[in-house]
Amino acid sequence: MAKIIFSQAHPDDLEFNCAHLMHYIAIKSKQKYNIKIASITKGEFGLPGAKYDKFKGKFLAKIRTRELYS
Repeated sequence: MAKIIFSQAHPDDLEFNCAHLMHYIAIKSKQKYNIKIASITKGEFGLPGAKYDKFKGKFLAKIRTRELYS
């Protein structure tokens, strides 16, 4: 079984940038792969604008981490 590690700067980057490739590798490919995802950050500052400042930091990091594991 081949191993593939995808790395991303922030949670959800892979979904926006290479979802089709990940889907193909995980579901459609005839070869079986062991797929891992590595995030460099937790995405704790990933909401644009001052109106979202109250969510940034540990609160948003917890949400993004849960999203990554689901």
